[in-house]
Amino acid sequence: MDPNTLTDHLPLTFGVIEIGVALAIFHSGMTMVQAGNYFRMFPNDSALLKALVVFISGTDILHSVLIVHAVYYYTIQTYGDPQALSGIVWSLQATILLVGLSMLVVRTYFCAVRVYRLTSSALAATICWVPALVTAAINLSVAVSVFIHPSWSIAWTHNFISRLTAIVCLSAATDVLVACCICYGLFHMRSGFSASDHIIDKLIIFTVGSGLLTSMASVIQAVTYLCMSNFLFLAFYILIAKLVNNSLLASLNERTHSRRTMIPMPAHSSGDGPFTTMGGGSTKHEPALPFRPTVINEGQYGLEMKPALLSPIDAPAGHIKVVCAI
Repeated sequence: MDPNTLTDHLPLTFGVIEIGVALAIFHSGMTMVQAGNYFRMFPNDSALLKALVVFISGTDILHSVLIVHAVYYYTIQTYGDPQALSGIVWSLQATILLVGLSMLVVRTYFCAVRVYRLTSSALAATICWVPALVTAAINLSVAVSVFIHPSWSIAWTHNFISRLTAIVCLSAATDVLVACCICYGLFHMRSGFSASDHIIDKLIIFTVGSGLLTSMASVIQAVTYLCMSNFLFLAFYILIAKLVNNSLLASLNERTHSRRTMIPMPAHSSGDGPFTTMGGGSTKHEPALPFRPTVINEGQYGLEMKPALLSPIDAPAGHIKVVCAI
């Protein structure tokens, strides 16, 4: 891109980058709050899961530092030098690698843990993970190209457009696939018991919302990149990494909300037939019906449904259980 074009359209070039950075810093603050809440609420989670949260928080902070340096470089360090604006500063080049790595790690977690645990299908997890892996590979090739040719003009070459479009489309496809598989697994956990179904419905809504948000951001980035000759797409590119990180931490912290909404429902029996005791001791007698009780465990990876015995359930420490009939 010609340096004069960049200086003649500053609001739609480096102006939108500044707006994107400002919004990204706001989301980075949300990420730090989410990470702090996680360590406060889940001190007994596995070391691997804690390491994942530390990694995501660390890459988020580093990403913020790099984009702030880029703004400083273009607006302060090279102020009044149009020729310097035509180059891609090293900090922006580094963000390509960093974003690709962090998004691959987050999506690997969702595929290998959430999708696999909820669907019990290695095939479903693999189908979700393959486009994420391909996205990371293409992202690496883009990073290498930018390091070799650090000029904004490369962003509008045919080869670069094809690769960046593929990254955006595959990212959106991965988010949609993961959300669909998680919703499918959650839907099949429904038992007809209102307390547990209410929790599952909330988790489905949360999953759809988070997946839709990241997918829509990817689609908007693709549209602005293909239809506009400015840097508006960069604002969404900067934000998507923050949204993906936030979706992971929010999904981990959502377990607290699920735990609070769970109502322990011990099953008892008497001479008149089975009945259920709720809350402060009120009882509701129902005719004896054959049922298979299920336990919803709130573990470190989310909700897990397991068979239970036909007897009062004593929840072990660290677990919340709901007994329901299927």
